Amino acid sequence: MTNMELENAGRPKARSLETIFDDLRVLAQSAGALHDISAIVYRDWIVAIDLREGNVADDPEKRWSTTKLNSNEFMLLLGLMVQSASDRTYSVVNLENDFADTADKLLREFHDRLTLDSMPDFSDPAKIERALGAAAREAIYYGADSFLSPSASPENSWGLADVVQAVEMT
Repeated sequence: MTNMELENAGRPKARSLETIFDDLRVLAQSAGALHDISAIVYRDWIVAIDLREGNVADDPEKRWSTTKLNSNEFMLLLGLMVQSASDRTYSVVNLENDFADTADKLLREFHDRLTLDSMPDFSDPAKIERALGAAAREAIYYGADSFLSPSASPENSWGLADVVQAVEMT
């Protein structure tokens, strides 16, 4: 399947990575984003335990779902959020909004774009190197929280600002 066929496989035309990333930044820096990100963490990472039965009460499908926010996505949203110059990002509580749905949609689109960009077109060997170079974007994305690892030394680890700058440069 070529990149063109993948783009047209029942999905809208893929937007540019920059556009998706800009939308993620706007969302993460919106009023009340800290509380909305916290609600996503509660939704995806908190496990309900039945103390009487002594077991996990949540449905296993929910616990192991790939639609849940993973730690890299959480770090990306959090990293973009802390760059906000407005205190409304932290001080406002929005009781009802579509932050979580929008974040889920944008992060899925972000992954789809990264996957699409990393697929080499073997019909033109000159394009293979460019497509394989784009695959590094996913590595940069997944390295977003590696600087928090206890085994990482300050000399060998990137800060969040370096990661965001690296993603913006691609």
